[in-house]
Amino acid sequence: MIISPEPASLTPADQAARILAAWTSQNATGLHEELRRSLEISSAQPALAIQEERLQLLRAVTEGIQDAPDPLTLEDPKLQRCLYLLRHLAQTGSTGFLDSMVF
Repeated sequence: MIISPEPASLTPADQAARILAAWTSQNATGLHEELRRSLEISSAQPALAIQEERLQLLRAVTEGIQDAPDPLTLEDPKLQRCLYLLRHLAQTGSTGFLDSMVF
């Protein structure tokens, strides 16, 4: 059994990578869970300005994906932009596994 970290312990970059992994695997349930988790992440106290900006970007992108008619396809240009921004955000804390992902 995989134990997921608490939302408070995830960085926006970590969470962006988790969303991308769920999207890449075409796991609708996992994607919806990771999107929900994104909205529960809170700023570390005291938050650095850059971390607060990354958190706001993550939330905006999450809402954009949730608004997509079918978030598992690339037919919606808005969704394409959201995935591009997620990839960029995830690379701010990249551990290397994102380098092989193509969108």
